[in-house]
Amino acid sequence: MRYLEVVRLVKECVRFGRSALIQGPSGVGKTAAVKQAAEESGSNLIVSHPRIEHIVDANGMPVVAATGARVVPFAETAEVLSAPVSPATIWFWDHFSHAAPSVQAAHSSWLWGRTVNGRTLPDSVIIVAAGPHPEDGAGACAIPSGVYSKFGVVARLEPNAEDFLMWADASGIWTRIMGFVGSNPSYLMQPPQRDTTTATPRAWENLSKIYDTNPAVTDFEALALDMLGPAIGREFWTYVTDDNINRAVVRAVQGADLSASIDPADILPRLIRALSEENSETLCAFTLKHWDCAPDAAMAFAAKVENAQYSRGAVAAELLSKTATIRARTTTWQCRSVTGMEDGIDLDEILGTV
Repeated sequence: MRYLEVVRLVKECVRFGRSALIQGPSGVGKTAAVKQAAEESGSNLIVSHPRIEHIVDANGMPVVAATGARVVPFAETAEVLSAPVSPATIWFWDHFSHAAPSVQAAHSSWLWGRTVNGRTLPDSVIIVAAGPHPEDGAGACAIPSGVYSKFGVVARLEPNAEDFLMWADASGIWTRIMGFVGSNPSYLMQPPQRDTTTATPRAWENLSKIYDTNPAVTDFEALALDMLGPAIGREFWTYVTDDNINRAVVRAVQGADLSASIDPADILPRLIRALSEENSETLCAFTLKHWDCAPDAAMAFAAKVENAQYSRGAVAAELLSKTATIRARTTTWQCRSVTGMEDGIDLDEILGTV
């Protein structure tokens, strides 16, 4: 199922009072889907983490008192047992398949009959569990068939770039991530690999959070490689760098100052495509200012200005004057090279004596 289909499924489970097990690769968005369903349905959300729990976390702690032995629920179990009649409460067992089989069995006691040790779940409580399948390569335990059969609905969440982009847009994910995934849908999620990270919706979300926290982070490229895997991380960083340059060209066209992290040498080669009669003076001024950063690109831009079919302003005239001077100087040095003259000999003086 797709992400939005899982969201709708969980909302329907809330509506009709059915439990659900959502499976799928780690990082595909299972937890996000349940949280979104809870928010959209107006339900309370209580999250348990069976993978770090003991059977007593689900069923209660045995206590011996003067009046006799009893089992006392605590933590999330105690919280759901006292859930209000309205609104509904989703008791979410996250990473359920990472729990030990004994803990899975202890939790599943609440699925069938909904009564454990004399305590009954309120009708307003809906159980939703999530976790990867053992074949997803995330170290999950196999869920016994007896536990499987107690869930009212079992569904599998598969990655889908279109749904991710809709969620990302609503969640404020970094626009560069949205642009990259939109152009490369297969990069949304990659198969897990041993001893390395791979791209997942969760990894993209975490990368976006880091950028939101500190957009000026100095080693963002290394972070991208570490979080997405070397291949996709490097390609994403190239995309970001290229997009940064394109945005800087726009700023240059507008006459605005560049970001300190942008090298003018990366922008000058692209000014040829950006040149128009309206921005000629602005871009000529930019080229003059940063000529030394990339002189070959600056000369190519000046040639484009020289061949343009519209009138030139004062700044364009200055640019072309500098270009003519550099060309003359280059011609002089070429003549010296052809004639075998040594440095320091004035060619003009020699030509004047002929």
